Amino acid sequence: MDIGNNLLNEIRRLQSLLTERDKAIQDMKEERDDLEKTVEAFKIALQQQERSSGKCSNCTFHPRPFSGFIILLH
Repeated sequence: MDIGNNLLNEIRRLQSLLTERDKAIQDMKEERDDLEKTVEAFKIALQQQERSSGKCSNCTFHPRPFSGFIILLH
């Protein structure tokens, strides 16, 4: 009977580990989705900046990674 209890305890432990793993995977998928939305928002903002740069003849836009733009007026 001791072997049966040990096996049952091991199955429960493994099921718990699988549940933890599944939760971690779900959290990573949600984080990836959020990052993809952020990247898309940055792409749209960059496109809008590029379009508006043609409207400002005395401005020069210098993109900076992930932190926006520096606008230099001439």
